[in-house]
Amino acid sequence: MTYSILIPRVFINTNQNKIKKSFESLNIGIVSHVKFVVKVDKFKKLYKNAYVYFQTWFDNDAAINLRNKIEDPTFTAKVVYNDPWYWIVLPNTSPPTVIDHCLEKIYNLEKDIMTIQSNWNYHQSLNQSSQEMYLSDLDDKSVGEPLTFSSLSLLSPPSPLYEPSSSGSNNTDVEDFNKMMNDSEEKRNKYWMTVNYCGNE
Repeated sequence: MTYSILIPRVFINTNQNKIKKSFESLNIGIVSHVKFVVKVDKFKKLYKNAYVYFQTWFDNDAAINLRNKIEDPTFTAKVVYNDPWYWIVLPNTSPPTVIDHCLEKIYNLEKDIMTIQSNWNYHQSLNQSSQEMYLSDLDDKSVGEPLTFSSLSLLSPPSPLYEPSSSGSNNTDVEDFNKMMNDSEEKRNKYWMTVNYCGNE
């Protein structure tokens, strides 16, 4: 379990968020969760014990001094959360309960989920950037270049009207392509439509 303390008395309307923000703003530590126990004083007035569990206790002068005072039985440690209002702070000597363990597991799971979500967003951003760079690179290469068999094969799938010979060389492919293109305007139109609209799928 992480370090924990006991605030023996807080107002009945004090919530977890107030305690978390108070310790974090004082640069004492990061609170993972707070467990409250409702009590009744001798005047029949409700108040609460607050068991404060920390994810991190900071390694600075203020945090170290407070922790030394909390663990010194001859000293009464206080945390001024809103001058002149303060909390008396004691060490938490209660053994952790099943609920405490469950709350800590829930907090750790929430941290893991946040980390996974952050990593997912980061990789999605990288993928999007890579796709944009790839498309931009294709646009740059295609600008100003004459329409050739080689450039068409990079940007579009091959036409079903033209199937290069598996045994022929690149020169033969180009010659066959040029011959087919010169046959008639009708064939050229069919080829253009096939490449640009039909998708050859």
